Amino acid sequence: MLNWGRDIDANHPLRRRYPHQYPHRVLPERAVPGITAFLAEFHDRLAALQTRFLRIIAVGLGAAEGYFDTMMRDGATLSRAINYPAMASAPDGRHVWAAAHGDINLITALPRATEGRLSVVQFAHPSPWTILAPLPTCIDADHPVRWAPMEAGAMLDQVLWDINLTTPT
Repeated sequence: MLNWGRDIDANHPLRRRYPHQYPHRVLPERAVPGITAFLAEFHDRLAALQTRFLRIIAVGLGAAEGYFDTMMRDGATLSRAINYPAMASAPDGRHVWAAAHGDINLITALPRATEGRLSVVQFAHPSPWTILAPLPTCIDADHPVRWAPMEAGAMLDQVLWDINLTTPT
């Protein structure tokens, strides 16, 4: 698995407050010259595509077209290339390499994997200080508010803790 995203300045308030969500990008540039620039461009183009999808979704929900744009700016968007081993190489018949699950981000770009189970995915997280709350156009008598508004960064930290992907500092 290879994870990458955009580096933000070491003094940026998001990096100081959420260092685990904004790690320094480390890519094998010496082993693969040009990989940093190539993957940065791929990452940016896929993020731009996701922003376009979010604009369509916003309009469909009755919000302004750019409603999600500020959430995406400085979000901890992560691209990942992963090779899932063939199911035949699983340790036993009950083992699943990637079981059905829900993602914990704003939107996910997941192109179809190849028969060799190679996949590239991008998880677009909103900026951690985004307050997550239902759009007023999505609330009515049949669809009341079920949860209090929450900060995206705190929610991500809670979910990562719940699924054992983070440890106490």
